[in-house]
Amino acid sequence: MLSTATATFRMLNGMATMQKAATAGSARHVLDWIGMGEPGFATSLNSLLEPTGVVVAPAAPRRPLGRVDPREAMLGVPVAPPLLDGAVGKQLRGWWLAVDKPTTKEPTWDLAVVATFPDGRQGLVLVEAKAHLKEIVGAAAGKPLTPSSNLKNHERIGAAIGEAAEALGGEAAGVRISRDRHYQFSNRIAWAWRLAASGVPVVLVYLGFTGDAAVAGAAAMLRDGDHWRAVLHAETAGVFPSAMWEREIDVDDTPMWVLARSLPAQVAA
Repeated sequence: MLSTATATFRMLNGMATMQKAATAGSARHVLDWIGMGEPGFATSLNSLLEPTGVVVAPAAPRRPLGRVDPREAMLGVPVAPPLLDGAVGKQLRGWWLAVDKPTTKEPTWDLAVVATFPDGRQGLVLVEAKAHLKEIVGAAAGKPLTPSSNLKNHERIGAAIGEAAEALGGEAAGVRISRDRHYQFSNRIAWAWRLAASGVPVVLVYLGFTGDAAVAGAAAMLRDGDHWRAVLHAETAGVFPSAMWEREIDVDDTPMWVLARSLPAQVAA
């Protein structure tokens, strides 16, 4: 068992590593966006959530908290204050992983925040942020199976994404999310579906920070909101149809939304 001093050192060292990693690109923009303070951040986020009717309160639980604590959320791992009921989080992790160890990771979210939906239920807003074209263009790769991969988890993840694809309409609806192509986008859609299937309303926001030429050069920056949406839809249309964006998807009487939104990078600079 680790001593208290060793555990504290590792935690602080991990925090320092995350803070260093969060000084550039979309991670920096998200942290600085949160760092606008209240009510500015909540007001900005709520404007992005139109027309869902979903509202984020200024004091709503969230991850990350800002530069002081840049840790991103894994929904199956409890945090304080909680983002999810503990039993739901445990079910989610069991759905995704066949072999669960303390070091086993699940998808992490650039931002996860508790929100109130129009019917009064508490749910989540999940944000996947990008700041340049290279983060989305050509991101068609599947999840690699490496010598260090756990084969049982690899198979379970494939089955979980396949379950989500079929539940959302499958091939007939043009939903082809898969472990083996567009993996990051596929796992985001799959987790959003699974939350809704567990009775947790969810809005998944693909957020492009526009105008940041410093990240990867002017040629690779997201020029504006129209450019971001056009690129995003073009790159993901083969696995998730454009018709399913910007509308409520009913998952067993629980709403799921997938939105494309943008903010000028200087808002979070």
